Amino acid sequence: MPSAYAGRVRPGTGRRPGRRMLSLVLATVLAGGTACTAVNPSPPETGQTSQTGPISTSPSSTPSGASTSTTTSTTNPSGDFGSDHFTPFRTTVPNSAEGRRIGLIGLDQANPYSKLVSESIKEQATIAGAALVYCDAENNAEVALRCARRLAAQGVDAWVTFQPVISAGQSICGAGPKDVPMISIDSTQGNCQSTRVGIDDQWAGFTLGTELGRFIQRRFDCQVGVVVYLVDPTDGFVHRRRATGAGIGLDTICPAATDRPPPVQLEASGQDAAFAAVGKALTSIDKGQRVLIVGANDGLTLGAVGAARAAGRLDDVYVGGIGADPRSYCEIAEDPHWVGDVASFPEKYGQLVMPYLVDLMAGKPVPANLFVRNEFIDASTIGEHYDVSDCEQTP
Repeated sequence: MPSAYAGRVRPGTGRRPGRRMLSLVLATVLAGGTACTAVNPSPPETGQTSQTGPISTSPSSTPSGASTSTTTSTTNPSGDFGSDHFTPFRTTVPNSAEGRRIGLIGLDQANPYSKLVSESIKEQATIAGAALVYCDAENNAEVALRCARRLAAQGVDAWVTFQPVISAGQSICGAGPKDVPMISIDSTQGNCQSTRVGIDDQWAGFTLGTELGRFIQRRFDCQVGVVVYLVDPTDGFVHRRRATGAGIGLDTICPAATDRPPPVQLEASGQDAAFAAVGKALTSIDKGQRVLIVGANDGLTLGAVGAARAAGRLDDVYVGGIGADPRSYCEIAEDPHWVGDVASFPEKYGQLVMPYLVDLMAGKPVPANLFVRNEFIDASTIGEHYDVSDCEQTP
């Protein structure tokens, strides 16, 4: 059986991860025979946290508001934000949390992106002088719930949660520590959340879509046969916002031609499932037809690239993703079909989490969203951020 990752290896970064096969969801056919779903132009509701529903790619129906249940901010995906929309990384004051116990629910240590986030928070907690109580959710909401109970029993002074299922957020709140600050990572986690650290998902998607559009415009005069949005249903509203923004950005540069099929959505929970979903979808797309795949995270995008390689269709397929974690470094640096990634700098998340957690414990006001400024990186710029000198072709 072909591997869900068949590509370049960066030694020492844990490439070719043995990822668990989660549920594979292929949406029902709404148009024209592809093993996926035509995108419905109806937008998700502002502030919505449901895990189901259509993706909007219509610029006239852009939802505003951050993905949080506590507050909203106006999103302007067709123009750059002011500097006050994004939160600069801060230096943690040494011993600023001395004598404090901080709880951290990590998403999954086996996931390179999650590991970078957790290690960054652990590093900053050490600088702050805090005792860190860590619990790995193993990419499982039930395990995350047990972690929350453990942190409550240990009487932590504040906690951080990064867990995979948005709909489980309120249950996590109910089981976790009470009346102490809580910072969530990437997605909203119920009414106990004090603030959220992560990217503005729709803006990140818009940035990706715009850059993919520029690439397609430059290389192919905007001629593309099929556009596929690849999302993980367990990330629900987060991935739908990314796909919505990407559609708006792509259409800003390359408006959909009347003869282009409507964009399609593939849902897959994890890299292996993305490999299977994209492989199946490619069987219903004529060989030689140009396919643009927009991945909502790097795991999904890697699965798509692996499927294209296994099917002998890589010449037809171009991809872009969101995250830019170690799994994708060599692909971005060396594969001309991986156009680029929107970097979210997970290795720096602790420089937001810990300083603002200290502020919260001191009773200081903190914004409801701490947005990381994204940057699109490609083969020409990745070396400015990450060491890719040891990337090499697999045998």
